[in-house]
This record gives sequence, structure tokens and C-alpha cells, in this order.
Amino acid sequence: MSAGDTPSANPLKRVISVCEAKDIAVWAIASQRIVRHIASDSYQLICPDAQIAEFRAATAPGWEITGESRYSANCQLGMIGGKVSGENVGRVHWLFQQFIKINAIAGSELGDREVVVIWDADTVPLRRIEFVDRSNGRICFYHGKEHHRPYFETIGSLLGFGRLADVSFIAQCLPVRVGWVRELLCDVEDRFAVPYVEAVLSRLPGNSGSEFSEYETIGTWVLRHHRDEVEFRKKNRWLRSGSSLFGSQLSGPRVTGLLRLLAMRYDFVAIENWRRPMDLKRIKNAAWRFVKRGRRS
Repeated sequence: MSAGDTPSANPLKRVISVCEAKDIAVWAIASQRIVRHIASDSYQLICPDAQIAEFRAATAPGWEITGESRYSANCQLGMIGGKVSGENVGRVHWLFQQFIKINAIAGSELGDREVVVIWDADTVPLRRIEFVDRSNGRICFYHGKEHHRPYFETIGSLLGFGRLADVSFIAQCLPVRVGWVRELLCDVEDRFAVPYVEAVLSRLPGNSGSEFSEYETIGTWVLRHHRDEVEFRKKNRWLRSGSSLFGSQLSGPRVTGLLRLLAMRYDFVAIENWRRPMDLKRIKNAAWRFVKRGRRS
């Protein structure tokens, strides 16, 4: 942003993504399209230190590539592993990545009022996306439909209040002001008198492999304390099951055509590597449904 620009000319200060080599094929596409479709002052990818060179080769220009070690002093894998039990024993790295995202925001050089977006690295923007409503200055959340009870049991234990919305904040991306995350961490640390990572881990009973969500926790806290500064999107156009369409082949004219087709209806698509690919017949049927929905909207 130049010195003469007003803040509203480019409301985002940073897009933050966390990725590992197993998702690098999707990331190669996503990194290009994030820069193209999400205007931001900066873009930061955080990856394992040993994979920095690999990601530099695969990532579009404009990204800062940062090793995880910059943000892991308070959430080392061994420390997390020593404090979890039950089903969470196998989810140590998943928890680690969530703490890395939080630390990258709270520990950044950015001011408290600056807006950043956590963007899932397996998610591809399809058209221009803005996260701040220029008419009223509110931050705009995409939302999901799931209601995973263990997340809110943890939130209740951690924050003293539970679910505040009838939708989920787990929607592949989360915009937030930097100061809000810092306030949240201060609240947790004041409440438990230990570093926030230890406070979170102490509230996980181990009955489920998914008991903490950074998206649900941050979003719920923001609704409680800054409700008048945020809103949910009325047109919540995103698709989670993209890998069912793309399969393992992520290059060539077929992929380009599918992305163009999806852009008729959706703002972004997640290409999660655990989902089963479609056969040709299912792809054609799904494509026809996308077209019909686009005509009705």
C-alpha cells in the first residue's frame, strides 16, 4: 500500500497459510490464485523448515516462505505430545499447526487493528474475494454447517461460554483483527495463569480426536466481544468437496475448465486430499448441477 492510499483501498494486511509437502500440488495452484483474487499487503506461507526450498520452487511470486520454527517456541511437538491423552495422542501435529497459525497472528509485527486472513492451503480461490465490507467496515465471515460438539465443550471450558451462532466458523478461511487474537490469548492466560497453549491442552479430555478448533474458538470469542464489527456473508458460496471433482491430477486443460466452471457459482473450492475422486459420469452430473444453481442465483 502506498503512502497516499486510504486504509479502505486495501483492508487486508496479510494472508497466512500453513502447508506441508503432501499438499504441495494443490498449494502450487492456490498460491497463484490467492495473490490474484485476494488483495493483501503481504502473503505468508508457513511450512516445515526442511521443506522451505521445496515450497519456494512451487509457490507463486509474492509470498514470504517462513519455517515453522519461527512460531513454535511455546508449542513444540514433544511438549504437546506430553500433555495430551486418549484420542488426541494421534493428533499432535494437527494441534501444532493450529497453534502455529495463532502464534503467527499474535506474534506478528502488525498493529492490533490490522486485518489478517487465515487461509487453508488446500483451498483455491475462484474469483475476487473481499473480507471487509466497504460500506460499513465490518469483517465478513464465510461459514459452514457442521456443529462438532467437542469443539464447543472445549470453548465452554476455556472461555466460560459456548456456541453463539447457529453456523460454524470452519469455512476454509477466517478473517480477524490481530488485536482480537491477542485479547483472546490474554483472556485465556489470565483465566488459567499459564501460557495459552498449556491452557488449551489442559482442557482436552481425549474423548475425541478433534477437540480444539482455532477457527471455532477465535470466531466464538469475536462474536462475544466484537459482535458489532463482524457479519456473516449472505451469499456463502464455497465448496468443500473439490477433490471429488479434481482427483489426483491437478494440472492441464481439464483442471482449468473445472475451475472456470466452479467460478460460475462459488468463491472458492477446497481440494482436500482425503476425499475420493469422482468418475467421469459423476463429474458431468456435478458440473450440470453447478450450472443450474448458478442460473438460479
